[in-house]
Amino acid sequence: MSFLKNLFDSSKKEKKIAVELPDKKNFKVFPRVKNQEWKGLSTIYHIPMGGDLVLVFVQDIDDRIVYVT
Repeated sequence: MSFLKNLFDSSKKEKKIAVELPDKKNFKVFPRVKNQEWKGLSTIYHIPMGGDLVLVFVQDIDDRIVYVT
């Protein structure tokens, strides 16, 4: 029972800490080629190219690749 109590006990829930994100305007935008069957295309900005390729755009923000939405 203590396992279930620890799992569902609402008094021990973690608090989320707000993280300040840097301004995206200060970082360069780079092109990247992806396949049209890539699952993330529905949420990011992309330009269809010839065949089954699309051009997407990314930014390198603090050593993370962030897609342009």
